[in-house]
Amino acid sequence: MVQNAATQLDALSSNAVVGLGELTVCSPSAGLLEVNRLAEFLQDAFVLQAFGRGVGFGVRVAKTESWIEVDDLALRQTLTNLILHALDGMSGGRLVVSLLVRAGHLEFELEAEPEGFSVERFGVLITTDDLLRSNAQGNLHLAIAQRLLQRLSATVELVSRVEGGWLLWGRLPVREQRSAPDDIELGDEWLR
Repeated sequence: MVQNAATQLDALSSNAVVGLGELTVCSPSAGLLEVNRLAEFLQDAFVLQAFGRGVGFGVRVAKTESWIEVDDLALRQTLTNLILHALDGMSGGRLVVSLLVRAGHLEFELEAEPEGFSVERFGVLITTDDLLRSNAQGNLHLAIAQRLLQRLSATVELVSRVEGGWLLWGRLPVREQRSAPDDIELGDEWLR
């Protein structure tokens, strides 16, 4: 439960920064990100919170290493807010987040199993131009996610599932690197 509270608190403080206009895609946090590490972060951050709600949680990602150039902070905050919003509407089943790098884009999906999401759960994200100003549904997580998705030049859609319901699909442009770079900067240290 401590990790759940920490995740919520981190999201809340980061959301305040975004709401004040202090976080931009051109921030110094833009850099290289290994997609499997992002998946591990999401799994660690949400598995206990989901379990506490009686919801299974998983992250699907290709087994091959994929390095992308993206604003890591904005991407993590976007996915964190979307996942928090999804979990707020669930009381059972399983939430699956999928990440896939292809053709210069990172694609992501959030899918509620077995029923899928209702249109109302994420529809306002697609149909409202500025959730932060319009206060549609009064959900800060969704409003901040929308603002960051816009800054990341992302496309977001609700996709009908064969099994019924909807899943949330998104795609944002990234620069791909097929293998680890020769030098990776970690704080003040370099690894070779």
